[in-house]
Amino acid sequence: IISNECLGMIFALPGKGKTLFAMELAWRCSQGLDFMDWKFNDMVKPPPVLYVEGEMSARQVQDRVTAMIDRDKGMKELDLDNFFIAVLKDQPNESYQKLQTPEGRLNVERKADEIFKITGKKPIIFLDNIRFLMGNFNEKEGQDWIAFVTWLATLRAKGYSTFFLHHAVNTGEKASGSGYQESNLDVSIKLSQPEENSATDHNSDHFTQIQFEFKKMRENVLGQMTPFIAVVDREKGTWSKFPVLNKTERKIKSMLDSGKGAKDIISDKEGMSKANVHKTINKLKGGDNAVNKKTANGNAKEVC
Repeated sequence: IISNECLGMIFALPGKGKTLFAMELAWRCSQGLDFMDWKFNDMVKPPPVLYVEGEMSARQVQDRVTAMIDRDKGMKELDLDNFFIAVLKDQPNESYQKLQTPEGRLNVERKADEIFKITGKKPIIFLDNIRFLMGNFNEKEGQDWIAFVTWLATLRAKGYSTFFLHHAVNTGEKASGSGYQESNLDVSIKLSQPEENSATDHNSDHFTQIQFEFKKMRENVLGQMTPFIAVVDREKGTWSKFPVLNKTERKIKSMLDSGKGAKDIISDKEGMSKANVHKTINKLKGGDNAVNKKTANGNAKEVC
């Protein structure tokens, strides 16, 4: 999901899990931890992360980071000095120099260079989110994106990986803007709330569901383009992965999990069609095969 010199965008409607997902991804990369089916490449040293947060309060950010630390401190020795966070509270006059300006972009780049000098590794930069960090600009005009997109390309050429978070249009199907912001992306990730007929049965009072989908992936990673649902346990902070299934497919999966074979499920007693049963089995097998191929053929270039 992240490799060296990678440029990515994560987009979603407000409140659909952009920061929750991005901060989790950033944290796990900085600590060399696996994240769901994505395996950290143990051939490389965990990279530092610079997470620039322009929307949440410092307290909210601190609470999230503390929860991740408490959850993971028994798994391995954590390196808290490898995770750098810049929040509004720490900026002069509690405001960023906007990324629309050369000064704002230079401030981020200087901090990244400083982290590189301290750690000896180029940090992964997360910008959360563009609507707040850019300032007063018209995101629907390609001209207004040019300086920012060119700067991202320069960062990539210097060896930095950068992910920026952005809002979706009202339908949630694509990122808001002219489309120019996507012109040189390596990775584009769409997050959304699962539709009612494909959501899992987890209690919404205790679990958050996020549907994940790669809209673009330049790396040749087999099986990664299939959407899935990430379920987050709010109390434990744990993440689980589930296939996107409709109600009929979930019922078939439940029967398969109970030990029934395809012939039993197709029988008149269960009332499931042969087409639906085999479609579900192929969908489930496809997910398993993708995971196995990804693990076996992990590219040494990949970071996380």
